[in-house]
Amino acid sequence: KHSVLLTTIVTSAVRSVQGLGGGIYELEPQGDALRVVASIPQDLMGTRLVKGEGGAAWATLLEKDPVVSIPSYRQFSARAQRYGDGTRFGSVLAVALGRAGAETGVLWVDASDGRPFRQSEISAIQRLAAIASIAIAQSRQRDLSQERVRRLNSLTEATTEIAQLTSTG
Repeated sequence: KHSVLLTTIVTSAVRSVQGLGGGIYELEPQGDALRVVASIPQDLMGTRLVKGEGGAAWATLLEKDPVVSIPSYRQFSARAQRYGDGTRFGSVLAVALGRAGAETGVLWVDASDGRPFRQSEISAIQRLAAIASIAIAQSRQRDLSQERVRRLNSLTEATTEIAQLTSTG
């Protein structure tokens, strides 16, 4: 639904740190898991992690600090088991999407193992995270509006049917 814009944001984020990859995990409405909604490379799309696992662990860390830098994902104690020994990712920079207490996900980039991120890179990722937060919020609002329209249409149809039945009887 919003993958083109979010993929563009991820691409910009990866380029801004000369990274190897990156993505956006969106917090699912129930708040118990995150799902990849944009990624470079794209093979991570749709990956779902429960809170406390891998990228979802970042979400837990980000509740305390909106920016988390993990020097080596391989040595990260909460890495996702699906990534085996953790060599899929190197240094990871994760930035919370949304505002404190109302997080909607995580924007992350990864680079070579052990590579530190400069403050200028962190600032660039934070700006992109703000844009991604707005895009996700607008998409959610649009989805809610469309659902309301569907419900109103159903109610209108039912009301019309009832009116027709009562007027002919």
